[in-house]
This record gives sequence, C-alpha cells and structure tokens, in this order.
Amino acid sequence: MKRPFTGKRYFAWLGWMDAQAGRALFFARHRRRSWPMWARAAYVSAWLNYPQRENL
Repeated sequence: MKRPFTGKRYFAWLGWMDAQAGRALFFARHRRRSWPMWARAAYVSAWLNYPQRENL
C-alpha cells in the first residue's frame, strides 16, 4: 500500500487535482487563505504547471 502524501506534496497534489478537474484558481480560495504560505505556493505551483494548462 502506498504511503499518503504529507506536507508540501499533499498541497501540490490538491492543486494538481483541482487543475485536472478544470476548477478555476479562485475556486474555494477562502479555504486556502488559512493555509501557510508554503502550502499555498505548492498548491498554485502545481495548478499552474499542470501539463494541459499550457494550451489555454
């Protein structure tokens, strides 16, 4: 069984999943405002670097 994501990888995974689902970056932004800055940076980085995002 795989280990669950922890720390920075978890928040990057959340950003990846939101990008994959086609959600806007502002989706549920109010919840992410309570996250630490490193978590928000990991989320946004994964969302922006999603492979299909370059075609938009």
